[in-house]
Formats: sequence, C-alpha cells, structure tokens
Amino acid sequence: FVESGYRPGARNGKGPAGLWQFIGSTARLHDVPVHASYDGRLSPVDSTRAAVDYLRKLYGLFGGNWELAVMAYNTGEARVLQAVRNAGGNYAELGPAELAGISPITYAYVQKLHALSCVLEKNGSQDRWLAALDRPVPRLTVQTLPRDCHEPGRLGARPRPRPGLLARL
Repeated sequence: FVESGYRPGARNGKGPAGLWQFIGSTARLHDVPVHASYDGRLSPVDSTRAAVDYLRKLYGLFGGNWELAVMAYNTGEARVLQAVRNAGGNYAELGPAELAGISPITYAYVQKLHALSCVLEKNGSQDRWLAALDRPVPRLTVQTLPRDCHEPGRLGARPRPRPGLLARL
C-alpha cells in the first residue's frame, strides 16, 4: 500500500503491481486472478481483500508480532522465518532490529507503514484522513466492439469519447 503511492494501477518494473504490490505468484496464492485478459492485482477490491487475508495469516504465523508480519509481507515469509530461526526463534522477544539478512528496503517499509499508522492515529481530524482514503472506486464496464469493425484502423473514424469522461476514469 505504501509502496504503490496509493495508486491502484502502480507497477514496479520487477513484477509487483497494484495498491498492495503483489507479485503474480503471491496474488494467485490468495485467489487474485492474474491472466492475460485481467489482472486482479490492479483491482482495489480484489487486491485489498487478498492483502487483508494475507496479513491476517502472517500475523498468526509470526505469533501476533505485527512488525514481523509486515516484514514478511514485504520481503517474503520464508526469508523472515529463516532470519527468525537464525536469531533464536522466539517471536515474542524478537524485534526486526535483531534479524540478520533482511534488506534495508524492508526495514524502511516497516517504518513507512508505522509512520502512516501514527499519522492516522494521532491526527486530531482522523475522519478527514479516513475520508480521503475511502474514495469511491470507479466500476469498470466491458465494451464490445461493433460487428462491422474488423480492422483497428476503422476505430479512428468512430466518435471519440468526451475528454471529461476519460479524465474521470
């Protein structure tokens, strides 16, 4: 969420996409469809549902330690599990600072998410922040090409959509 800049269409050149920056394999593991005609990672609804489910799973896996759960979300649960094992394996006593082999990018991710949490929690106008985050999501509709349109070049002769309509999309 933090990595995407809160943009549903965000893409990272290395493969992650959407608000929650899922890679394809993780998205599929959490029932987010990813195929040639539809990428559910770009759907705020599909990806948020999957992210909440995944974070809940990680929270349980790491003994209720949110910092470790968030680290695992960012860098992969296998990497964090290995780092925890190498550090002695006690989730309750471990903090992220004690884990060797975790990227500085992951530590920064945890700090950014914590900062966002603090801003939302401490801000006197919490409702304003929540309203800004709780924007309506436009519904996508399927557009069927006319039967007489056999060549893409012929689409140019058709009336164009209004710019204001495109801006709202």
